[in-house]
Amino acid sequence: MIRKIFLIDGLAGTGKSDLIDFVNRKHKINSTVVQKYTTRERRTPEEASLIDLTFVDHEHFESLKTSGFYFYEYGHESYGFYKDDIIFALQHYENVFVIVRDRTLIKKISVDFETLAYVIPVFVYTDRDQVIDRLKRDGFDDEQIGFRLKRSQISWDDYLEYPDGSLRIIINNSDKAHFNRKINSLIDEFSSDRIDSSNFIFINPALKFELIKPLEGFKRDILRQLDKFPYEKNIFLMMKFRDSNMKFYQFIKNEVERAGYNCVRADDASWNITGNVYNPIAALYCCKYGIALFDEPEEGQNYNPNVAYELGIMQYQNKRCLILKKDDLPNMPFDLIAELRKEYSAEIDFQKMFSDWLVEIGT
Repeated sequence: MIRKIFLIDGLAGTGKSDLIDFVNRKHKINSTVVQKYTTRERRTPEEASLIDLTFVDHEHFESLKTSGFYFYEYGHESYGFYKDDIIFALQHYENVFVIVRDRTLIKKISVDFETLAYVIPVFVYTDRDQVIDRLKRDGFDDEQIGFRLKRSQISWDDYLEYPDGSLRIIINNSDKAHFNRKINSLIDEFSSDRIDSSNFIFINPALKFELIKPLEGFKRDILRQLDKFPYEKNIFLMMKFRDSNMKFYQFIKNEVERAGYNCVRADDASWNITGNVYNPIAALYCCKYGIALFDEPEEGQNYNPNVAYELGIMQYQNKRCLILKKDDLPNMPFDLIAELRKEYSAEIDFQKMFSDWLVEIGT
């Protein structure tokens, strides 16, 4: 199940509390709302709908500012909630909603939770005249409405700073049924069923890889392999296995396992994911790191094309690879390798380069 955090922003009176109320009533099986602390005074007309706020005085709020407490100022009042409350909510619900009227804090939460859950900033927008009408219906007088509209400029300025494409916008036209459909569409867009049916392997919400066509039918097999062998611990070995380099292979395997990683050989029975010629590619999808060894070319070749092909896919997926080339091997016909490779002339050179690299990826 893919967990999601919806961070709700928007101008005053646009319907953020209505959104939270709808989520609590209609999606309470798989969704929850994180409670916030605030120093602002209660507003009688809103008391029934303020289901995400705990009112405290300024002294109490200051005492809450310990490690792991997110807080921000909005309209000369303070709002805050605990990071652990989000973590707890993610452990029990697929969708977690929090109203956050501060773009800087939204950005921080997005970074803090990028590997644990999808973080989806949402901005609720309503035309100014409709905001005024809604506030009047809720019992606010002209002075209160003016104050809230003035304060809304803060949220609007935040909205203008969001990068293109990073924000979901819900337009509330004061038609409750229409607004509720928009909320349902937002939740459905990021439903686990829709994500699971996509053509991507999700390592975590912040990291995904699109499957090549021949592997599209093996998504579940790859995911099962990742359940057995965690992605962060897998190092894919790209080399031609032959009697003359078994000593190199055994050294690599021993050092990789000693450092706490899995040395992944695509021809190993425990890594037989597809049972066909695309198995090496399926195996490398499961690996965070790679080692490419260019030592002896096949007869009539300058380098091993299988190693080069697998390395190309690893680099396309932006994975960190150690590229080792025997110094007497002819130059390879692509320029990029010259920027990245390390050349070795003897076994002792190879061992030092490899050991140094293992230390680098472990720090």
